[in-house]
Amino acid sequence: MKNPAIAAMLNIIPGVGYLYVGRKSVFGVLLILGVVLSMTASYLDPRLTEYYASAEFSLWDWFTLLGLLAAVGGFMYDAYQEAEIYNSQIK
Repeated sequence: MKNPAIAAMLNIIPGVGYLYVGRKSVFGVLLILGVVLSMTASYLDPRLTEYYASAEFSLWDWFTLLGLLAAVGGFMYDAYQEAEIYNSQIK
């Protein structure tokens, strides 16, 4: 049995919850790889480093943040559902 709440919480880092459940593992690995690559690219780009250091947050930044939160929330919900499906199939 997989705990759906744990799967959802692990998917705060997109992909980790899928690996915990054991369903959609390839998708989980690709999500983790995408997060790592995009974070690395953002960290290494000097233009973004200067932008983040300026601490100016525009309306578009808020939309980006809300979009990111919606996506992560969707991944968390999906991992919860996958754990429920996994548990119903092993009974």
